[in-house]
Formats: sequence, C-alpha cells, structure tokens
Amino acid sequence: MAEEAVPAAGGKAGAKPDPMPPPPEAMRDELLLKFVGTGTLVIGIVLLVSSVIAISILSILRYDIVAWLPVLPLSLLVVLVGGLVGGHYRRIVNEILNPKPPETHAAPPVGFVYPYQMPVPYGVPQQYAVARVPYAMPAAIPNPAAGRRGCPSCGRPIPLDARFCPYCRHVLA
Repeated sequence: MAEEAVPAAGGKAGAKPDPMPPPPEAMRDELLLKFVGTGTLVIGIVLLVSSVIAISILSILRYDIVAWLPVLPLSLLVVLVGGLVGGHYRRIVNEILNPKPPETHAAPPVGFVYPYQMPVPYGVPQQYAVARVPYAMPAAIPNPAAGRRGCPSCGRPIPLDARFCPYCRHVLA
C-alpha cells in the first residue's frame, strides 16, 4: 500500500509549486547582459576548442599554421570577457531576485561594558588583539601608610623611626 503525500497547508496533493513571478521590467537589461555574457562564454569555448583541433590537424598534415595562431589568444580573450560579464550580471540578478534579509544586531546584555569585555573588531590582526582576561585582585595589597606618621611641621608622611623630617628638616622628639 502506497501512502499519499500529505498536502501542504492550503495546497492540493500532487500540485506543482507556484512558478516564480516574472522579473521586474527594470531588470530587462541585466537579464539580457547575463545571457549575452553566457553566450559569449560558450562561443569563446567553441572557438577555442575548434581552433585547437584545426591547428592540431593542420600540423599533422604539415600545413602552415601561422595564420591560425592568433586565433588562440583571441578565443581565450572571448572566453575571459564572456565569463566576467556573465558572472557579474548573474550575481546582480541573483541579488535583485533573492535579497538578503537585513542583519539584526543583538543589543548588549548590560548597559556598560568594560573595554576588555568588548569583542575584537573585524579586521584587527590577532597580534594586536587584547587578551580577554578579567581583572583579578592581588592576594594582599601593601599599605603604603603602614609604618609612617605625619610631620608636625609640613604634614608629609615620614617613617616612624625618623629623628627629623627629610622634607622640611624639622627636628622630631
């Protein structure tokens, strides 16, 4: 027993998909140049292959092939131009018929981001990229004021065992 395919939403079983709508009138030139480029490419390949075959046969038969030699670079040039024109307009037509959806950028998860949390910009070589390591506090922070007292004359911090201030030369008791 063969099972029938389940029809798509709102469609009939075995129905053909909707044909693509005709291209807009503004694309008439692009479509023409796309097919002209493809035709030029095909003509160039046929010319190249036939000239190679003709040169090969003429050289086997010991005929003079000097008159046929300029055909090879010309046919290669026709192939190159046809490929470039056809490929360029094929890309243009595909971009018009199949537009890319606009890119959506997600908002950052927080309102403020530290510089080390930011992503590396596109195109920055890796040797210039900043390492993304969060800041860690040292185990013990030395207190610079420990073991010091203030001078009664100038107020600057001085060592506890000082007999005079090294800044104002005030004698301490």
